[in-house]
Amino acid sequence: MTGPRLGILVSSPPPADLEARIAAGEAPRRDYFLLRDRLGAELLFSARTSWLNRLCQRLTGMDWSGAWRAFRRRGEFDVLLCDSEHVGLPLAALLALCRRPPALVVIGHRPAAWKKTLFVRLTGAARRVTRLVCYGGLQARLARRRWGLSEAQVTRVLHPADAFFWRPGERPKERLVLSAGLEYRDYPTLLAAAMGLDADIYIAAASPWSKRADETAGKTLPPNVRIGRLTPVELREAQERAAVVVVPLYPVDFQAGTLVIYEAMAMGNAVVATRTPSHALGEVIRDGQDGVLVTAEDVGELRQALEALLDDAERRERLGRAARARVEGGLNLDEYVENMAAVVAEVLAERDPHPEAKEPAAAIGGR
Repeated sequence: MTGPRLGILVSSPPPADLEARIAAGEAPRRDYFLLRDRLGAELLFSARTSWLNRLCQRLTGMDWSGAWRAFRRRGEFDVLLCDSEHVGLPLAALLALCRRPPALVVIGHRPAAWKKTLFVRLTGAARRVTRLVCYGGLQARLARRRWGLSEAQVTRVLHPADAFFWRPGERPKERLVLSAGLEYRDYPTLLAAAMGLDADIYIAAASPWSKRADETAGKTLPPNVRIGRLTPVELREAQERAAVVVVPLYPVDFQAGTLVIYEAMAMGNAVVATRTPSHALGEVIRDGQDGVLVTAEDVGELRQALEALLDDAERRERLGRAARARVEGGLNLDEYVENMAAVVAEVLAERDPHPEAKEPAAAIGGR
């Protein structure tokens, strides 16, 4: 008796040595490796090297190469899980050509963006999306409305950081403010707030995913600001030493900046972040309880929030303890994997309403 056949399509192929680095404690665990082991799935990696795929991606914003690879093997799987709508939407459009395609679960990072909505309306791809998983409630609501999906087709699952890699350390705190990432980061506001601030500011302006330009490039920096790139281990060490982690954002409607916020919360740090339309929902930071939210592009408010925390060690520690407690209470990568396993089990149960002839969907992968 065989169980359900599951494939996980990964849109950004990892380095060949990544699993070895994770095992050595040099990098945080990746969700797709954990899901592979949890679900007994096969990983399918996209390849974006051909000139044709680069042209198609430039014209449509979609990864057709990865979609085509999965489409060619569609008969081998009961469920295909795509880690991004950039590959999930073109795959859905291709699966619309089939009489009985596999179930399709798509993780949507920013599904309500206008280009993706236009693609859905032109191709009807949403008809083949069995379940859309969004990392925030606002994008989930927007996707339902703009894609024409039912309430049951869209699920919100938060995607926190690896709480084993990102954990409180023993290094003493310094008068250091740390920021990291590129996706919709409002570094001009942070640089302005840093002027005259009695603290060192380090900005790790890099991201393996974001295509946004580094807004610190070419800027005249205040004397207390340094810019650089850090490995995951170096970033963790900087998090240990930082008194405050700050994530300045433009007012976007999706979960930009949340990975750095989750990492800082897991480290037990006090976090200051911009109150965006998405972050204002309290899904990540609960203002005043496990972090501090400030108004977008308000230099004075950001400087005041940083100064207040830098001068109040007791408050920093209280916010950091509350943040780490929330992480240990379920806001962590392992809980995310279990939530995604539950989504897949639900999809399989809906696809086969008489599972007694097979292994139960809830038994996927074991625990």
